[in-house]
Amino acid sequence: MIGLISATAAGAAARDRLAAVWPDRTRVYEGPVPDAVRAAFAECEQLVCFLATGAVVRLVAPLLHDKASDPGVVCVDEGGRFAVSLVGGHGGGANELARAVGEVLGAEPVVTTATDAVRLPGLDTLGLPVEGNVAAVSRAL
Repeated sequence: MIGLISATAAGAAARDRLAAVWPDRTRVYEGPVPDAVRAAFAECEQLVCFLATGAVVRLVAPLLHDKASDPGVVCVDEGGRFAVSLVGGHGGGANELARAVGEVLGAEPVVTTATDAVRLPGLDTLGLPVEGNVAAVSRAL
């Protein structure tokens, strides 16, 4: 499930567009933003936050444990121009999610993972989605 969180009318409009395209994949979280982020972080595999990256960094920082279990987090700016892969680019799927969100909203995906920038597979993704020993060895690298 992808948790969708917004704080403004413009963010809510973009959030609702995404929810309409992916009704079975998304859940809208409302209420105070810090509470919504905490709930979505605990309940979802991925989050799309229609908030400034700085705000999201401050909200998710205390919740982060490790890249193997944390959800992928994407931020969409107020103008809907950028979908930024913030946390969990590979393991949390945020890089692919940023691209998919960008496609739906007409936003530019921003992926800063070094291997993605040079179009090479990351060591932490070799063997995925393979199950069993091969995947464990790859993840250990």
